[in-house]
Amino acid sequence: MKLNCPQCGDENQIAVPEAFLTCRSCSSSLYIDIDKIAVVRTYAPTVKPENLSLYLKKDFHKVGFDEEIKITHTIPIYLPFHQIKGQNRLSRASSHFPIENIPMPSTQKIIFNPVSAEEKRIEIFDIDTQPPGSEEETLYYLPFFQIKINFRGKAYDFFVNAVNGEVFGTPIPYTSTKETVKLFPLFLLTFILLILANIMFWTVAVVSALVLVILASSYYLSVRWIGKKLYKIKK
Repeated sequence: MKLNCPQCGDENQIAVPEAFLTCRSCSSSLYIDIDKIAVVRTYAPTVKPENLSLYLKKDFHKVGFDEEIKITHTIPIYLPFHQIKGQNRLSRASSHFPIENIPMPSTQKIIFNPVSAEEKRIEIFDIDTQPPGSEEETLYYLPFFQIKINFRGKAYDFFVNAVNGEVFGTPIPYTSTKETVKLFPLFLLTFILLILANIMFWTVAVVSALVLVILASSYYLSVRWIGKKLYKIKK
């Protein structure tokens, strides 16, 4: 089977209906789909694996997340994105990525080398999402780190863009210590009023024990509810 390179126009021989191909004339990386051929580009990664926790903490701090996090798993990957001609955003080409589109990085584009990625054991995700109605497109495979975080006994998944350090992922239900402490004076006042109201009808020890149980339960439920309402990662 023969196809012309969209970049230089030269004819290339391919052996399979769907595969990566390097143009023999201009060395462009090409992705061969069933009915079309797309030039493949990427950007050089700049984020180092040892600095991932710093990028995560910086992003979480924007929304008041001030707890320690534990990264349990890190995988370097390449995710596919479509760029429609004339647009400065990239639309996801893999349903594994959590949002529909992202801004194009402002760094220099380079040729994507799938052979080098496979040699480095970097996972290349398949394309399973098509661009919104245009034949004029460029395919990008962007380097990411897929990260799993353990927080309070639960696992959360995040993607860190290895080009610029942007963080993408689902929210962690959380409220900061500064916010929860504001609730304590209210519970303390309630505790005092309940004791004063019931001291003449019941013993202080019994009232105190019951009220402490009620306050502890209320505080725990309030913290969980506020955490779900307040903490959002907005991307």
